[in-house]
Amino acid sequence: MTAVSADDAWAVGETNTAKGTDHKTLILHRTANRWYVVPAEAPASSVLYGSAVAGGDSAWADGESASKGGIGGLVMRWNGAVWKPVANPLQGLNNAFYAIAASPGGDAWAVGADYNPSLTIRAATSMLWNGKTWRKVPVGPLPTRSILTGAAVIPGGTAWAVGYDGTGEGVRVLILRWTGHGWAQVANPEHGTLSNLIGVTATSPDNAWAVGAEQGQTLILHWNGKTWS
Repeated sequence: MTAVSADDAWAVGETNTAKGTDHKTLILHRTANRWYVVPAEAPASSVLYGSAVAGGDSAWADGESASKGGIGGLVMRWNGAVWKPVANPLQGLNNAFYAIAASPGGDAWAVGADYNPSLTIRAATSMLWNGKTWRKVPVGPLPTRSILTGAAVIPGGTAWAVGYDGTGEGVRVLILRWTGHGWAQVANPEHGTLSNLIGVTATSPDNAWAVGAEQGQTLILHWNGKTWS
């Protein structure tokens, strides 16, 4: 969910049939002290995972759209009147977006994972919106099994992305920072296994929070401008 104010917020997700086989995007908007369902021109069998407000009447949502051949990354944009899909370089098969973040200046990041045809091996992926088009931005070098599930943008060009790498009992926290030229992995205090992050938010270059889980317990990390703790 993304909130602009106490009475202006967006929430995204999905609806499906009783058998859970017919997925459709679900977008809710809170205004005038009520939540309303907002129609979207989304492809069939689509799911939305993340939302972000870019300022004014502009907002973003991302997720995935399924077809007989697999899944493909889905990005949608609100122009003040309607939600519509936006072309992106990862609309092909076997990838998905799990988070999106935007700044009032117009920049936006979408993060997620690329998959192999069997949807078992994943590699973290990201895209950047420059105000006109989306372009894929390399993420790495990272372990072949890595995924990004949260993103945050700070006015001025800095961005964060969080998630995890590994599988099974080898899952570990993953934190990346955008330097203006590329993504750099940032050290964090979680060196054990079975830890992950699912969301991140930032208010300034010296203040960011990331949340997730470690060994089945709540995990909260804070960035003070120098280190995560």
